[in-house]
Amino acid sequence: MDGQAAKPLLVLLVAWASWPIFVGSLALEADRLHPVILLPGYGCSQLDARLTGEFDPASAAPSSCGGVLEGKKGWFRLWNNRTALQEDPALVPCYAELLRLVYDPAAGDYRNVPGVETRVVGFGATRGFGSDDPASKNGCMGKLVQALEAVGYREGENLFGAPYDFRYAPAPPGQANKEFSCFLSRLTALVEHASERNGDMPAILVTHSLGGINADAFLRRSPLAWRTRYVKHFVMASTGAGAGVFLLRFGSTSPPSPPTDPLSFANTTRSFASAFSALPSPKVFGDARRWWSREPGTTPPTTSRSTSGPAASPATRWRAT
Repeated sequence: MDGQAAKPLLVLLVAWASWPIFVGSLALEADRLHPVILLPGYGCSQLDARLTGEFDPASAAPSSCGGVLEGKKGWFRLWNNRTALQEDPALVPCYAELLRLVYDPAAGDYRNVPGVETRVVGFGATRGFGSDDPASKNGCMGKLVQALEAVGYREGENLFGAPYDFRYAPAPPGQANKEFSCFLSRLTALVEHASERNGDMPAILVTHSLGGINADAFLRRSPLAWRTRYVKHFVMASTGAGAGVFLLRFGSTSPPSPPTDPLSFANTTRSFASAFSALPSPKVFGDARRWWSREPGTTPPTTSRSTSGPAASPATRWRAT
């Protein structure tokens, strides 16, 4: 089933789950809608950036970006800023560098490049994800938001958004995870607010792609009593249970990226924790090595690598568990 065909089904599923007793007209039951919180997919959340005194354009970005970046004052849109990148393609490598993450092996955690601060735009609202490209404005749950509003949902009343920094990902229990821990705290508060604003009815989490993986980690780390009280249903669309292979593309390309020069974002995407977290989980696929070859009778290589200890790579320490 393609995405367009699946959207009406998803709306019906959410509508059906939102009413204790289903009656003929959805509009007549608008006051009994369970609150819905949307978590978008990979790359759909908007990010702002701000440069601090620690930022050094000469060493932290391509030399051609120095003058451009030094002129940035206060917060500015970093992602998804297709308009600026299309108007001035020279900005592409500059913005790609600002998006890059740095892995600290001593702390076992990810952070921005030195001198760059970032924030998620519009947490709590669906306007916090989407695109400034008219051709892509409905690509991040835009049609779903319209359909939900058509059956009685209202932004900020019983419809909310939980955008997140898609560069980060849930780490295994016990692993340092500053950014994602902050997201979990904000999502907890949002779910409680949505419920309390709607007569203490539990909320419905509707997710797409990486949003489903993040929501799954959120629910697994929440106490059962809290989940029972505040969460009615958890709806996943195109979410790979136990991770998947979509982001394995980061080895050769960059999904999704501005159309000006996708390869400029390839190294940036490889630095994201979310790229490694999407590696197939051994709990789903087992520890047996997967090997494909066009040549019959070919055997896999015999080399091996460590997957534990302080020297382990981000890929082995941050993959889905």
